[in-house]
Amino acid sequence: MMIRPTFGNPMSVDKPSFSVAQGNVDAGTKVRIKSDTHYATIYYTTNGWTPTTQSAKYTGPITINANIHLEAIAVGPNFLRSSIEQADYRVPNSPAPVLESAVAISEDGVLRAGTPIRVSFAGNDIDSDSAEVGDELKVVLDEDVKLGGGTLAAKGSPVNTVVTVADPARFSAPGDIVFEIHSVEIAGKHVPLFGGETLEGAKAEKNAKIKAGMTALAFVAADTLVK
Repeated sequence: MMIRPTFGNPMSVDKPSFSVAQGNVDAGTKVRIKSDTHYATIYYTTNGWTPTTQSAKYTGPITINANIHLEAIAVGPNFLRSSIEQADYRVPNSPAPVLESAVAISEDGVLRAGTPIRVSFAGNDIDSDSAEVGDELKVVLDEDVKLGGGTLAAKGSPVNTVVTVADPARFSAPGDIVFEIHSVEIAGKHVPLFGGETLEGAKAEKNAKIKAGMTALAFVAADTLVK
């Protein structure tokens, strides 16, 4: 669910603030987030996508142990949404995150519901100024899907993904793009997926732009026999 900010509305929710300024920090630094709006709920992301009410809910300090891009919104009791606060934190000499290279299927050949599958955007950048609802996006598996020693779906295999919201920037409101991930073919079997993200344009750019190479997580929607 995406709740839009109320730009220029005096009743809008106060943007969250971070207790630590962006920049270099020590490993273990704790960042607190707050909004001055009474009873506001805060949601945040650390993966480059815009937070929504489906994102992680802030319940306490966030510990920084590696380089992250933190974004947060505040949602008021009346469901008005604040604008976005964001910061880049860098931990000097922190190791780069190690991404799993494959999805392993159990020996019975069933890909279980809820299994996470990483996908990535390929091809040209996607801009909220030109994207339209219903557009099929070029999204591919970002890891192999394996059973035993065999690969059932290779990294780079297409993933069915569709734009569900596409708004260009208007007046003081930035553009935004929302997409949903629907399915993938694995060993000739149709595997239903669920997942998706929102991206809202930064103030400096206005329009949202999904760049090639950005990654997201999808999840298997139902147990599927792929053996």
